[in-house]
Amino acid sequence: MTEQVRQIRSARLEQDLAYNIARLTQLARVNMSDVLARLHIAATPEQWEIIQCLAEYPDGLTSSELALCTRKDRTTISRILTGMFHHDFVDKVYRTRDKRSYLLRLTENSRKMLNAFHHATDSALPEVFRALSNAEQEFLLALAQKCRRAAGDL
Repeated sequence: MTEQVRQIRSARLEQDLAYNIARLTQLARVNMSDVLARLHIAATPEQWEIIQCLAEYPDGLTSSELALCTRKDRTTISRILTGMFHHDFVDKVYRTRDKRSYLLRLTENSRKMLNAFHHATDSALPEVFRALSNAEQEFLLALAQKCRRAAGDL
């Protein structure tokens, strides 16, 4: 005999803006993982964020600059980079002036993944955002950026 599972939801939470934004963030992360897997990109969303930042700086970034670019602390960046070195996503390029200092750059492997992602266009959009028209996506982005500016993040 199977028990039927009942849906339990908080009406108050369902109407709470902060809760809905946090929940949407969770869903978008899961959807982004699915997109990367579907495109045969063996990176986590956090690694993908670093790949996208480094793609904008072909000469490379220091780990401190990468932390600024991604808005993550250096400890988190260091933890994520450990896996990225292991999977051949990033390289260390030591500076000629100071051999203790290095820049992080994308490997050829990461560049191929970026190329596959950019060619996927529509299928690279997480499912949670496909329900929105282009105009709605642009409006949502503008609202999110406005909130980030108000929070001092932009």
